[in-house]
Amino acid sequence: MGRPRAFNEAAALDAAMDCFWRDGYEATSVRDLAARMGINGPRLYNAFGDKRLLFHEVLRRYADRSTRERITRFETMLPSKEAIRAIFGEIIDRFDRRRPARLPLGEYRH
Repeated sequence: MGRPRAFNEAAALDAAMDCFWRDGYEATSVRDLAARMGINGPRLYNAFGDKRLLFHEVLRRYADRSTRERITRFETMLPSKEAIRAIFGEIIDRFDRRRPARLPLGEYRH
């Protein structure tokens, strides 16, 4: 059995998310991430792997949180069928090609 983590993983991921939002993927170094997350480099690698894997974990957290918040918001305001329509309508509006594209969390392109 592994040792429990000596840091708050959710807070560390939120701090990493802030780094990626502020500076973008390419401009954010592992050193920047570790400092912002309040952990050292080796602990970052042990907990999350490399920068790419950390970014994927941050992206997953962002997607889970925003989806959960959106569903909760619509479910409390609207009946189920209308909530589903509203959720998909919001998604379509966000990805409307007439708007300038903005990649979440900086300029990461795989």
